[in-house]
Amino acid sequence: MHNDMWRTEKLGQVLTLQRGFDLPKGQRIEGNVPVISSGGQTGWHKDVKVLPPGVVTGRYGSVGEVFYVSEPFWPLNTTLFVSNFYGNDPKYVFYLLKSLNFKRFSDKTGVPGVNRNDLHRIRVNHPPIPEQKKIAEILSTWDEAIEHTRKLIETKKCHKKALMHQLLTGNCRLSTATQPWKEYKLFRLLQAKNGSFPN
Repeated sequence: MHNDMWRTEKLGQVLTLQRGFDLPKGQRIEGNVPVISSGGQTGWHKDVKVLPPGVVTGRYGSVGEVFYVSEPFWPLNTTLFVSNFYGNDPKYVFYLLKSLNFKRFSDKTGVPGVNRNDLHRIRVNHPPIPEQKKIAEILSTWDEAIEHTRKLIETKKCHKKALMHQLLTGNCRLSTATQPWKEYKLFRLLQAKNGSFPN
């Protein structure tokens, strides 16, 4: 339940989505400007099309994916980017778009795609700017915690893989191990039953 400070408006009154720009791979010139497609960053170019902060979503292909871009960038024609925030907090707009179900507006045939005019007609609830900033700050903190946890999990997976290699090759022995390792062909081990290994 929103209080009177929240407003219900069409998405097109909160922001303007604009189609990205054509840039075939053969016309890209190596540079430090990220090229953003419907699936995220897909390369680099030397020219800038949009200044940050940027919010980009897929127009064709990966419909519903939303990206926040904090540096000058080039959005491809497979995307829609926010060309006008109307004074709203860009990070809040990013989370607002992530919360919408774009796929229900997707074409039913061929490659999945959305029409920006359909998206502009979606009715959304949104708060005053100070509350937008606070919401964006809270959600960003959670995203950072999730990313930190993901990196920890990846690190632990790498450690486990290294440990598996050490334990399963005999390079690292358990303190309780007293018998020497024996070498068998794999098919002989697979034939072992009830935990008894072949001689």
